[in-house]
Amino acid sequence: MNTYQIIRVALLILTGPPTFAQQANHAPDVSPQVFHVTTARTLPGEAVLVRGEYLDQISKIEVSRLPDDNVRNATPGYIPLPHEDQPLDLNGTDKRSKPITSNPVTVDRLLQNAQSVKFIIPSDWLPGVYSVQLTDKQNNKTSFYINVPIVNWVISEEGLKAIPGDYLRVQGKNLLRNSADAQVVLIGDNNTQVVRTRITKAFDDYSVSVNIPANVQPGKYHLYYHNGYGGKTAWSEPLLIDVTARSPNKYAKDTFNVQQYGAKGDGINNETAAFRAALDAAEKHGGGTVYVPRGRYILTGELILSPHTLLKGQSQEQTQLVWSALNWDMGELPANLISGTHDFAIKDLNIWATRAWGLIQTTGPVNEMGNVTLENLVIRQTPQMGGQLYALKANRDSVELELNSKWNKTGIILRGQNIKVRNCDFNSTGMYTFAAVSGFIQHTKFQKVTTGVNQPYMAIHPKGLIFEDCYRQGDGFGYAATIDESRDLYEARNITPYDYTNDREVMTLDGGSGAYAGKISGIRNNTLALPPNAATYQWSANKWVGGGLFILSGKGAGQYRRILRHTLDSITVDLPFLVDPDTSSIISITTVRKNLYYVNNEIFDGGAYQLYGSAQGAVLAGLKMTRCSGIVSRGSFLYHGKQPNWYVDIVDCELREGNYSHWFGTGDRHSGNQSITLIGNGGSGMNIGTLVRRNKLYDFSYIRTSPGVEPGAIADVIIENNNITTAHTAIQIGGAGNSTSNVLIHNNHYSDIEKAVEINPGLQRSTYLVMDEQSYRATAESYPEETLGWFLGAQTYTFNKFPFFDAIRKVDSCNLKYVEAYPGQPLGGGLEGNIDYKMEAAKRVQVLQRLKEAGVTLKAFGVVKCDNEADWRQLFEFGKSMGIQTFTAEPRRQFIPFLSKLCDEYKINMAIHNHAEPSPYWHPDTLLAVLKGQSKRIGACADIGHWVRSGLDPLDCLKKLDGRVLQLHLKDLNEKNNKKAHDVIWGTGVSGISSIINELKRQRFKGMISVEYEYNWFNNVPDIIESVAYFRNLLNSRTASK
Repeated sequence: MNTYQIIRVALLILTGPPTFAQQANHAPDVSPQVFHVTTARTLPGEAVLVRGEYLDQISKIEVSRLPDDNVRNATPGYIPLPHEDQPLDLNGTDKRSKPITSNPVTVDRLLQNAQSVKFIIPSDWLPGVYSVQLTDKQNNKTSFYINVPIVNWVISEEGLKAIPGDYLRVQGKNLLRNSADAQVVLIGDNNTQVVRTRITKAFDDYSVSVNIPANVQPGKYHLYYHNGYGGKTAWSEPLLIDVTARSPNKYAKDTFNVQQYGAKGDGINNETAAFRAALDAAEKHGGGTVYVPRGRYILTGELILSPHTLLKGQSQEQTQLVWSALNWDMGELPANLISGTHDFAIKDLNIWATRAWGLIQTTGPVNEMGNVTLENLVIRQTPQMGGQLYALKANRDSVELELNSKWNKTGIILRGQNIKVRNCDFNSTGMYTFAAVSGFIQHTKFQKVTTGVNQPYMAIHPKGLIFEDCYRQGDGFGYAATIDESRDLYEARNITPYDYTNDREVMTLDGGSGAYAGKISGIRNNTLALPPNAATYQWSANKWVGGGLFILSGKGAGQYRRILRHTLDSITVDLPFLVDPDTSSIISITTVRKNLYYVNNEIFDGGAYQLYGSAQGAVLAGLKMTRCSGIVSRGSFLYHGKQPNWYVDIVDCELREGNYSHWFGTGDRHSGNQSITLIGNGGSGMNIGTLVRRNKLYDFSYIRTSPGVEPGAIADVIIENNNITTAHTAIQIGGAGNSTSNVLIHNNHYSDIEKAVEINPGLQRSTYLVMDEQSYRATAESYPEETLGWFLGAQTYTFNKFPFFDAIRKVDSCNLKYVEAYPGQPLGGGLEGNIDYKMEAAKRVQVLQRLKEAGVTLKAFGVVKCDNEADWRQLFEFGKSMGIQTFTAEPRRQFIPFLSKLCDEYKINMAIHNHAEPSPYWHPDTLLAVLKGQSKRIGACADIGHWVRSGLDPLDCLKKLDGRVLQLHLKDLNEKNNKKAHDVIWGTGVSGISSIINELKRQRFKGMISVEYEYNWFNNVPDIIESVAYFRNLLNSRTASK
């Protein structure tokens, strides 16, 4: 035993290891805990993901749309959102409000399990802010809002703070709604000063600009944002910001004209000494402007700018600096052409060079770097301009070897806060590196001159960076590859063409790593213990401070925290978990890359736009890709680290010309068709909560998931409201077992496709849910039952816990367009009373109009029981006025002859329904006896479930009733001969659905088949959707086989 082990044992004896908390003498708390909800723009008819723990305890989800009250002079109020990386309302204020509900509607719970549930906003609502309330089985309630604005970070001309009398850029989500009513309110830390300001420019949903009034006093303020929707409690959560006075102009002290120090600008003389003399003079004066009049200046050495120095030409058109490499021996280039540590600027110059390593770089202590401005520059640098030098192969090889020797220290490399690059035009052989930067990169052209060396690329490590309206052409673009957290990037409206070398990635989170993935041995407060002999990688004390600790699977999965400190065997994170991990949990220690937003960028002839692991809350929105590999969200085991992608939004993108050739066009793994691809391999929980919504894919572009073999490798994906035009298969869901789990495919639209949705046959049916209306309705095979004269619909008693028009909405969501109403169901939808054969004529007209608008046809009505012939006739008059084709009923035997005549008179069928034994018609022999000699319009409504409950074989019963079956209540039950047996998804129970279909075909049955699902009353839509899909797939497969 070594010294370290002896000390560790001694400490454990004294303090004990972190252990799992034990619950003593009372049941553990299993009330629902929410870590994450969908924060992307969600329209009516779109889905919401809720992720957390104990969510299987939720018994009801209610949603309401908040009124859009005027808040122009209102005090902000907010409802905190759950966060996967921090406790609820961590930075809360006294403006936290109680959630408001307004006429809530209960919605269906989809794909519900212990760690997630989904639901859909009613499709007939208006866009806005929606209040959601979750109720569990113990009547505990959890509330949050959907579509409220989220403010992540702000930036001004002086950095990540606000300046009185200047603009402030605000970045987040859901910022662009009703821009006329959008506003920012700043409230001083002591609540004494309240500042209101309107939006002056809205760039998109993720970034806006406001003006800060000049009279705002410096200090700390909470910023609240309102997007115009949702009224007084729908403000953003508070963001604490600093307001500071404007800094003085640090370059205004003195001007130092290089010509006054001997420079001539004649393009002949070496001006290096004169420039250095001017720079030295500026340094001695504490900074200033070194001015370069128009002309052409030959330089041969490095220029070092001291703090507070501006190197400024007369204009980029008329002032050129030329670095001549004639006197530089091979391998003896200066480290940089221009450098400085901090607080320097270069403006209005044309810079030209051939052989060069660094062009413009920050140097010196890393913690001092920053506050650098490059503005109105033209830079051209390539050995190819060396003429005769580069004409000979031996010279080319030498130059390329020279560049390759320091390739990652070439080009433009800037580091630190408050970096500004504006209105520049760069064309260089070297790197474009922006490391740990905040600031602005705007209206700049970046081009890469390829020699024989393709290592240099663009590298970006953001910490509050706006990168917008630029042209970028190069040999790859790598982001955020360090343990030091990358965060808060808004990259918008950039154009990236012609990326042909390296891996052709037009954006990739590359180079990440990891230190450990596995179980923990205990947890106490914020400190977790690793098990003995944990298999770590390059793990030394505090090396991973600032990195992330992710719970990939097991208890608490879907949360992460940042590492505050660690030893070799214990880790302290910054904040407690909402639900602690336990012995079932797998954790990963890897990088954090949060709130990286890529918005409205255009890419053509490139590779992948790729989140290559450890992307949390990233947004890919409005991307336009042409002849590219596509969009990839890859959470996987890479470089010794399990690097998960969680809660990524891929929305409103457009992929065109989807035939893609990568390197060789074939056999290179990447050539094929452009796609949106979700990857999760190397373990469970590698890709959680990705949203793929409102994208447009053309020309063989498609969507797919590609998981590994572990359970839940890809989980809780929503693929909805996408338009796919021309594809072999529009959506491919890969995996086996439950490796892809809880995937919702909803309301996608297809045109000119061979197959809408392809599910890997090895994937369990319970792991996905397809609710694509068009996947069933787009082709002639969408309703295969109708070619047989069958009308598959629903008995609204299935939804008897809801009003009639809520039931109609549910029927439509189940891909059904026919309905059998039952008497007595409240109408709802703003209509008073119940649906009943005695309702007045005007209300009947209203009901029919509403049904027409919903695209649903009332085919049948029942089960009806009347007490006299007058009521029976009134029922038939009702049927005539409503266009009903069949009544289901359980009449007393004495009325059978009279009803037989009414059926012929009104040409409306009556199907006599069987309940379970001992109801009057429970056995088909009884029914056949009373039907003898009656009209063919009076027959049987075969309730399959009640036959099974009564111990009868439904196939034998149907055969006995051959020729007299007019309608079915089709059911599959979990067991036979048990009055308490309940409905299950068709094809999974004991009723024999496949055999029943065969028998109906043999009998040449014509009529309505009603889904009557009498189980899981408040959340049966998912089961019905699966049942309908099973039914139609059986018919389609048999048609195809014929």
